[in-house]
Amino acid sequence: MGFFKKRKEKKRMKKQQKNIQTDLYSLYIQWTAQPEYIDADIGEKYYKGENDIRLRKQFKLIDGKTLPEPDLPNNKLSHNWGNYLINQKINYCLAKPPKFECEDEQYLEYFNNWCEENNFNYWLRFLGTQASIEGRSWLFPYIDDNGDFKAQVFGFKECIPIWTDQLHTDLKGVIRVYTTTGTGLNLPQGDTHLEYWTAEGCQRYIVQGRALVLENNNFTELDLIDGKFNGFEPDFLNNKNPHTWGKTPFICFKNNIIEQSDIIPIKSLIDNFDFVRSDLANTLEKFVNSVITISNAQGTDLDEFIHNLKLYGVAKVDNVSQQGSGANIGVISQPIDCEASTTHTNLLEESIIKLSGAFHLPKTGQVPPSGVALKLFYQGLEIKCNGLESQFKLAFNQFQYFFMEYLKIKYNFTPSAKIKLSFDINSIMNENEQADTLNKQMDAMRKAKGVVSDETLYNNHPWVKDAQEEIKKVSKQNDDYFGKGDLNKYGL
Repeated sequence: MGFFKKRKEKKRMKKQQKNIQTDLYSLYIQWTAQPEYIDADIGEKYYKGENDIRLRKQFKLIDGKTLPEPDLPNNKLSHNWGNYLINQKINYCLAKPPKFECEDEQYLEYFNNWCEENNFNYWLRFLGTQASIEGRSWLFPYIDDNGDFKAQVFGFKECIPIWTDQLHTDLKGVIRVYTTTGTGLNLPQGDTHLEYWTAEGCQRYIVQGRALVLENNNFTELDLIDGKFNGFEPDFLNNKNPHTWGKTPFICFKNNIIEQSDIIPIKSLIDNFDFVRSDLANTLEKFVNSVITISNAQGTDLDEFIHNLKLYGVAKVDNVSQQGSGANIGVISQPIDCEASTTHTNLLEESIIKLSGAFHLPKTGQVPPSGVALKLFYQGLEIKCNGLESQFKLAFNQFQYFFMEYLKIKYNFTPSAKIKLSFDINSIMNENEQADTLNKQMDAMRKAKGVVSDETLYNNHPWVKDAQEEIKKVSKQNDDYFGKGDLNKYGL
């Protein structure tokens, strides 16, 4: 490239880079004001029990002015429904490790070994919990300095996705924003970092004032001009050579099709539940069994009178004399109606359970003896878990792209088929139903012997977690017992 062409290209690249930085900063500034970000923030707070009721204050009315009243009872009963409902869902569908099936046995062995070494089920539970709280979670695959395949989980609020379609299936890029903090005493808070990830690699910035500054660019201006990675750092180094995945290395694990937190649809019900229970606690704390009434009095503001009557059970009025008669004072009994409050909270609880798809036993605490009746209580929860499984299967297929690329680089191995993922739902049954179900399963498997493969039978056996491993164990057991050779003569 000639001198003048190089200088022209240099100006073009600088202008392009400046436009990118401007767009990235604009997206970063707008991100926290987006409704989806606000919903994710609400989900996180309510999962921690930081409900809106904790912000409630008590006020009094004096001379037409509303003023804080610290002396009034102000119970802030925050009921952690979010934590209860989400943990129930995750433990129900992800307590057990998922099942993996694949026609390529070697690929399955590679993956199972990686899962065991990296505790994949822990990460899956983490992803499921995070997605349920905030609406979606992110898995970031990478190859570390030792050349090993790793993955890291990021939350909803940390990643700004740039989608190319309305269905959110094609990811153009991801902006990751995080802030570093000091680790010692009296250390100042660190900088805000912004990473822009695409199929071409990553650009790293530090937020300074109202602009982005390149954090660390390992490539020279000549590299930029020649178009090497277009100014992007590679995803990783392979034999000291820069390498990219060929795709944006972020996998979106969605909670549902609209990527919404489990808490948002029931937030108003939770708030009202907190309010009613807190109000009842306040009433009991400031319990007054009578109300003082005064007649033939003037000079009292009606709003102030009613407000103080509600808060204190008494209101101050002027004593007005009319031909020798003063204000008349009376007393009205004021019983506390706890039944109405209890009825309302019971209805709220039923609505929360129903709309969240949670399992909740009857108030008696008695589990219905019928297995069919018991399943009805779990119907909503199973529907919700099936929806989560459907979304996670799509994400897992995307994850396999990166793991397959890693196997090509590390072992020069190309899988011939993809792994199929399925959740091992932790269904709850009574003992009689468990025994009956197991007998039916075993009878069906005996009848299917010779019709379907042994691997399929093992994959569907309730006691088998790894079909391939179980086949090896059975083969070794038979060899030890009968001796190696043809087992057909034994009818096996």
